[in-house]
Amino acid sequence: MHYVHCPARTKHVFIGAGRGPCVILMAGARRPGWKVTYPVSRLAQRHGAGVAKRATSVRVAYAGTPRWTPARVGWERLGLET
Repeated sequence: MHYVHCPARTKHVFIGAGRGPCVILMAGARRPGWKVTYPVSRLAQRHGAGVAKRATSVRVAYAGTPRWTPARVGWERLGLET
């Protein structure tokens, strides 16, 4: 398990490595009037994780991607057995 902190307005993208499952838990708070920008990044695009055109809306930014599907995976497959 790893901890990553991205300060406000830090450009970032998370890309899974390997063939196993990847789980990311994100927490944050946005104040009223907070603006989000999805910038174009050639590096992110090379990994299939970037937007084609700068966007300020999550719906526009992810319009071309399939909806995620919830799945149940046993803790042992995630390497988190107790």
